Amino acid sequence: MTKYGVSVLNLDASAQSHHSLPQGVVLHDGFLATSDGSPYAVVMGTSIGFAVAPLLADGALGTVGTWSWSMGEPLHAVAPLGGEDVNLHAIGLGQAGEGSIVEIDGSATVVSTHVLGTGIVAGLSEANASVSSIQHGLAGGTTFHLFIGTDRGLFIVDTATARDDTTGAWRFFYTPDDSPIPTDVDELRSLPLGSNDNPAEIRDLVLDGPSSSNAQALWFGTPSGLHKLDLNDDFIEHSGLYVHPGVDGKLSKETNNIHAIHPTGDELLIGSQWGLWALAGDYAAVYGVQDQTRLPGEIVALATSVGDGNVSVYGAASPGRFANLQLMDPGANDSDADGMPDGWEVVHGLDPTDPWDALFDDDADGLDLDQSGDMNLERLWTNLKEFRYVKLTPEGYNSTDPRVGDTDGDGVGDGSEYYGFFFEQSNLWCYYTVQMDYLCDSAKGEVANATYLSLANIDAGTDPTNPDSDGDGMPDGWEIQHRRWVGDTFTGGNNWSLDPLRAEDANWDADGDGLPNLCEYQWSVVRLMGLNGDLLEDYGESPEAVEAWAVADPNLVDSDGDTLPDGWESKGLCSWDPSRRGVNPLNGSDAFENPDGDGYDVNRDGVLSDDEAFVNYLEYHIRNDLFNGNQTLDGVELPGNFTTKLFDNIADFGVPDDTFADRASGSVTAGLSSYSVGAADPLNADTDDDGMPDGWEVWFARWNLLDDGWTLNPLDSTDRWQDADDDGMTNWEEYNVISPLLSETDANRSSPQWFVTTIGLAYALQQWPGIPTTASFGDFLSENQTNLTGLTADPNNVDTDGDGMLDGVELLFTAWNVSAGTWTLNPLVAGDGDFDGDEDGLIDRQEFALASQQPDNGIDHPSDAPLLHVDGDFQQPTEKAQRVFNILISKETRGKRLLNDFNAWQQGEPPNAFIEVVLGMTDPTIPDTDGDGMYDGFEYWFTSWDLNENRWSINPLIDGDVNLDSDMDSFDCNGDGEIDANETFSNLREWESRTWANT
Repeated sequence: MTKYGVSVLNLDASAQSHHSLPQGVVLHDGFLATSDGSPYAVVMGTSIGFAVAPLLADGALGTVGTWSWSMGEPLHAVAPLGGEDVNLHAIGLGQAGEGSIVEIDGSATVVSTHVLGTGIVAGLSEANASVSSIQHGLAGGTTFHLFIGTDRGLFIVDTATARDDTTGAWRFFYTPDDSPIPTDVDELRSLPLGSNDNPAEIRDLVLDGPSSSNAQALWFGTPSGLHKLDLNDDFIEHSGLYVHPGVDGKLSKETNNIHAIHPTGDELLIGSQWGLWALAGDYAAVYGVQDQTRLPGEIVALATSVGDGNVSVYGAASPGRFANLQLMDPGANDSDADGMPDGWEVVHGLDPTDPWDALFDDDADGLDLDQSGDMNLERLWTNLKEFRYVKLTPEGYNSTDPRVGDTDGDGVGDGSEYYGFFFEQSNLWCYYTVQMDYLCDSAKGEVANATYLSLANIDAGTDPTNPDSDGDGMPDGWEIQHRRWVGDTFTGGNNWSLDPLRAEDANWDADGDGLPNLCEYQWSVVRLMGLNGDLLEDYGESPEAVEAWAVADPNLVDSDGDTLPDGWESKGLCSWDPSRRGVNPLNGSDAFENPDGDGYDVNRDGVLSDDEAFVNYLEYHIRNDLFNGNQTLDGVELPGNFTTKLFDNIADFGVPDDTFADRASGSVTAGLSSYSVGAADPLNADTDDDGMPDGWEVWFARWNLLDDGWTLNPLDSTDRWQDADDDGMTNWEEYNVISPLLSETDANRSSPQWFVTTIGLAYALQQWPGIPTTASFGDFLSENQTNLTGLTADPNNVDTDGDGMLDGVELLFTAWNVSAGTWTLNPLVAGDGDFDGDEDGLIDRQEFALASQQPDNGIDHPSDAPLLHVDGDFQQPTEKAQRVFNILISKETRGKRLLNDFNAWQQGEPPNAFIEVVLGMTDPTIPDTDGDGMYDGFEYWFTSWDLNENRWSINPLIDGDVNLDSDMDSFDCNGDGEIDANETFSNLREWESRTWANT
């Protein structure tokens, strides 16, 4: 065996045959597989895994096309595993725990591949050892042992299958590198002076004993000499009779630098750096070096054959660094005349003394034009062609690398790039229709694949030394891998959704997910950063977590399969900003995360549970769905057994005719891709920027049948100006009574310091000047009230705190009491209204109560007497409108917005809840509501129902009572029998004299 293939010598016919491995495949080790003593296959460990070649009846190998393969990691050593299974089991090992186990049947076919035992993998990977030789057998005829020789020592595992979890142990070990495994070479022969080799390196291992099922000794060779591990006594022997004395007292360093061992039964054949020598004896005892004919050279493999009573010895000598088929010529730059300069060959791992290596394709980057699976490359990208290559783009360079199949690392082999043959990298099974619908069709795909292989020059070549031939920021290989043909039938001349030679495709978005091709690629770079550990500090994403991410796919609207489109999750951005943690187009587990923290604490326990959170899934799918528990309103179940409570009340006033997205405002939907229109923003608790968080709006939203619309909508910013319950308090104010410390929108704008007013026909927020506090209504919430109604006012309840005073009335007529350090009226504090800010003798609650009840002034009034404002309407029909207007306008801009409700009433519409209260109450901020010169309290406390006149004797809501003498205490001063105006002691004069009317 050589690195390039297997040669078979027919000694009877004095003939030989040669079997080359496929281009680019390197042979490292092999053995002859036998059954009942008869060979039937050659098992090989190669740079791409196992290869099994069947033996024909005449002893020749089958052609490469008949070989059976188990592709995998490079295997440096292979060996049969002992046991009595019908099929042969073989183990192959490589670098640092790489390898596998194959099962081979009697027809030389690999029938299954098994993973290595975890103990073997752990031991070799921890040591970072490269395996050089393997032996497996019954030590002392009793227990199966696996002996693994490496460049760093001998690793032994007690295992019959090499597939169990048994841990192994290092019998001896040494490395100059840092390692957790302690150095132990005390049992080994010391290296000679001047040697730089590793004393624990094993070049060859051989089990020896009376039979194959009874191993008594393990021979192994190191740079210092021949060693024997006695498997019965567990003792290592060396030196003495095991040592070659050298030649004429010299060369003992070379003769004992052992590379190969071959027991023959009565002697040991030893391959050394000096050549072949023999040691008399066997596994039981040795008797010293024998005289023999020397095979010169560094003998690295040995074999024997018996014929005509003679034993023939075959030794394989290492040629050294170079083959020396042509000697180096210091006067020529190409000693072997193969077209490649000596220096270039040396730098690139080729042989400047081998004229034939110009024809090889060592890195197998040529073309498999027929895709037949025979591992044959019909068009080679030979070493000579690699040297002669001239760059195709300014950013490239001359000559590709013959050691690397993909010089520029873009995912496409050098030969494929040069010749423009991208069949293996292309997915022709899926395509876009002319209307850009994405389809996958096995029938059309089969035709497309056949068409590609049958036609020449479908693709133009790219630059194998420039990973991005068109300079658009996307590697050629990525573009080819993700490109799809466009049309109904593949003809070879179709357009592609991506093209490595068209820079403008960076801005295309074939799948229409809102994320251009370039951004899709850059997200694949984000994933690679995560795998390298670069996202841990800023994003909290470990490499282990990132391994579960999907790969960005420009042909999938939703790369990670979480039902959230890539463009929406990324917001159309090409990179992942730390501020966007929690939503990611590659992380399928983030659908039910809530990075902006919005939602509503339905049970008011202070914790936002999953079913109360406005998670990413809901934020997106609100664009076309409404929800009810664990399903949509249409009955479609939500994924992952997810349940939400946020939408429980949306149909309280009627079944919705439209979704929130159907009534979204243009400012929210502007500029969004078709896959994102109508979705909320998962990283903005207030998607529509109306000052009310999304989750709060959803929880309090109701479908209003009469208005044919939503009372609240997280996608409509205009709803902040509306008053869902007509209590005189806008939706914005209902939310922003919350304590600024708890606000999800703007901690600097709370109610009542900020209020809604009008400027012309437009609504606006305005600050209440001169208020000496930053405390909002919510800062005075009691725990009990919080448990009842939450942290804000209720936009669907005219009286949130249930104290009989409308929220909007409390808002409009409140004032900050400096001495008490509180608001005189608060829609979140039940039972307030005990202040008398206008000092008219009535507390606020009494002034409001006039709208719904008779004066509670200690006088018994007829139960059927009308309310004060009703009587006022009868006495002075025009007074009410003027009075209400004066109340609203006296609040300056704070009451200006409410003029719209007032005007609607004036025009004949029924008064809303707020106007209805204001129509019948006195103003707690003005001591004389009706402007008749008498304080409201004076009129309130001294009024009574006049049965004779059928009216209230004095009324704080009308000014026509000023000249009445309610208690008839005037005096006829001139005695003319009549009480004229100058003699009348009217209600007003009673007030002005500050006397009591009934005394």
